[in-house]
Amino acid sequence: MLAPLLRPQGIFQFARYASTCSSSGKHFLGSVPLKRGDESADASKLSGKPLVLYFSAGWCRSCKMFTPKIREFYENYKGNDLNIVWISRDRSAEDQLEYYKKSMPDWHYVPYGDEIQNLLKKYDVKTIPAVKVVNDNGEVIDDGARMKIEKGETSPEKLVEEWKKNL
Repeated sequence: MLAPLLRPQGIFQFARYASTCSSSGKHFLGSVPLKRGDESADASKLSGKPLVLYFSAGWCRSCKMFTPKIREFYENYKGNDLNIVWISRDRSAEDQLEYYKKSMPDWHYVPYGDEIQNLLKKYDVKTIPAVKVVNDNGEVIDDGARMKIEKGETSPEKLVEEWKKNL
């Protein structure tokens, strides 16, 4: 069962998420604050590889069941040309950090705040867990990745190769 999202009221700004990679050389997440562990992270280091956007939350039972599967997928992948960015639907910064430290590998993540709402809207995420594989422009190249990872019928190497063909 997928968890519905609670949508806070607010105005969403999407201009900064426009596809600018091809014209300016910037990654589509270039203006989004990113962290990895306790440190700030640079989105330009995500370029040229399939990027998995993983939307989940610590309060979500379905997410708690799926997180070990995507973590195993990531840990079993033998290459170094895959990145995952976790986008939390937790209800506070404290809850987000607790779930990250407890359940996530050393993935990039978007810190708690308005940027998360913008990404939820941009990718039309209505339920979690959700997985979107995107290119450097932020265009979705695989909207069915969650089911592929969950079923485990295709090796991580084969899935990543498939995604790389669509970059």
